[in-house]
Amino acid sequence: MNQQLITRDIICSDFVCHSQDRSFSRDDIIDAIRYWKIILYETHGMRRGMSLGLGLLEVDFYHIALIFAAAELGLRFIQLDHPVSNETMHNTKAAMYAPIDLGVVDSYFKKNKLLMDMMKLYCVKLCDTQEFDTNQIQNNSLYDTIKDQYFCQENDILFLASTSGTTSQSKSVPFTHSYTYQLSDRNGKLYHHDDYPTALHIRNMHHASSLVMHFLPTIMYCKNHYGQYVNTASEDSIINLVNLIQNKEINFIQICNKYEYDNIVKVLDKKNIKFKHHVDLSISGFVLTDDLLPALKKHNMNIVSAFGSVDTAIPLFINVIGPDTQSILPGLIGTMPNDGFYKIEIADAGIDIECPTAWQNKKTLQDHVEERDGLYFHKNRTTEITINNFTFELNQLSEFVKTVVNGADLNVVVDKENDCLYLAIWDTDDSIVTSAMGVSTIDLALSMSTALSGCTFKKIENLSKKRFTIDTKVSVDQLRGHFQNVVKSEGTK
Repeated sequence: MNQQLITRDIICSDFVCHSQDRSFSRDDIIDAIRYWKIILYETHGMRRGMSLGLGLLEVDFYHIALIFAAAELGLRFIQLDHPVSNETMHNTKAAMYAPIDLGVVDSYFKKNKLLMDMMKLYCVKLCDTQEFDTNQIQNNSLYDTIKDQYFCQENDILFLASTSGTTSQSKSVPFTHSYTYQLSDRNGKLYHHDDYPTALHIRNMHHASSLVMHFLPTIMYCKNHYGQYVNTASEDSIINLVNLIQNKEINFIQICNKYEYDNIVKVLDKKNIKFKHHVDLSISGFVLTDDLLPALKKHNMNIVSAFGSVDTAIPLFINVIGPDTQSILPGLIGTMPNDGFYKIEIADAGIDIECPTAWQNKKTLQDHVEERDGLYFHKNRTTEITINNFTFELNQLSEFVKTVVNGADLNVVVDKENDCLYLAIWDTDDSIVTSAMGVSTIDLALSMSTALSGCTFKKIENLSKKRFTIDTKVSVDQLRGHFQNVVKSEGTK
C-alpha cells in the first residue's frame, strides 16, 4: 500500500503551473522541490520536526515547490494570521507557536512593516525567497543524498492549525501527513476537482480549509494552476484578478470572506462582466442568503459553501448555489456527502462525529442542526460560559443584547483570564453604543430566567469588523487582546 504522505508523489501527472509569464511542468517543480530542500537543510539547518512559518503572499511556482520541499523534510507548517496592530501581535498564531524555527518571506510580505515585525519577533531566523536564485550548493554529495529522500512519516505533524478562540485562547489543532492526505484526496473527489481543468491560488495557507479543500486537492487533481497576489483593498488588483479569471478561463478559486467576495462582485458590476465559462467560488465563514443570488446569475458564478470545524470535520456539509438557484431556505447549510468519510449522529448535545480512518474517539460539534428531506439546517450553537460566578449560554446572551441595540451586528467577547466580558458593536454609531451601556445595569434575563446582574461588560466599543476579520472570520484572539490593551491603558491613566 502506498504511504499516505504529502510529497511530490501526489502532484497531478499532467500538472502545469503558469507563473511569472512561464509554464512549469511537473518535472520542473520536482527540480525546484529538490533545490528548496538543500536550501532548507544545508543553509538553514532545518530538520524533521522543526517549525516553518510561511510569510508568502503570492502562491507561485516557487511557493508550491517550497511547501512540498518542507513537507518531504518532515517540517511542521505554522498557520500564520495577520496582526491587527502592534498591540494585538501577541495574540497572533505566530505568537502562539513561537519560537518558530524559520520564517520564509517573499517580496510582497516584506513591504508590510507590521507583518515583518511579527516574523522578526517570533521566528528564530528568516529566509528570503530570493535565496532560490542566489543560493549556491556547498555540498553536492549531500544534495544527491537528500534530493529524493522522504524524511517524513505518516504520523508526523505536517500542519499546525488552531481553533477559533471564541471562549478562550485558541488551541492547537495538529494535522498529520496521513490525515491531511486522506482529507485532501477525499475533498478532491468530493469537489470533483478532476472536472476543473484550471485552478487559481490567491492565498497562502491562511486557514486549515484552504490547505485541505483547495490547495492540496487541486494540485492532486487539476492540470492547470495559476497564482496571483491580490490586494483586496485595491480596485486595480481586483480588476487584474477578474481579468485573469476571464482570460485564462479559471474554473475554481477559493476566497476568504464576504469582504473579498463583495469587492470582486463590485468590479464585475462596474465592468459589466459576465464570465464566458463556468466559475466556482469556494468559501467558508459566512451564511448564504438570498441577496447573493442576483450577482451569481448576472456574472455566471456558483458559490460552493462549506460547513464544518477545524478540529472535527472539513467539511461536514456542502451547499452549492448558482445562477439557477431561486431562493435559499433560512438556515440551510447544505447536504451531507454520502462518501462515508465521516459518520455523524444528530444528538441532543450537538453533532457526534466519527472518522474511522483518522481518529479513534467520537468528537462532538456543539452546533444544533435539523435534517429535512436530506437537507440540513443550522439552528444554533451551544457554548456555556462562567464569568464572575455566573453561568450563561453565550449565543443566548448575544441575541438578548442585540434586542437592546436595535439588532446591531456584535460580538460578545469572553475574557476568562480577567473574568470579564467585553462587547464589540460593529460598524455603527455612538448612539447605539450609548444604548448598549444600559446592558451593564439591567438584569440580562435569559430564557432559563438566569439573572446576570453581576455579569457586566467591562468595555463596550464601536469597532470596524473588517479590520478584525482575518481571513475567514473575526479573530477573537486579537479582538480580546485589543480590549485587554484598552482596559490596561485606561487603568494606567
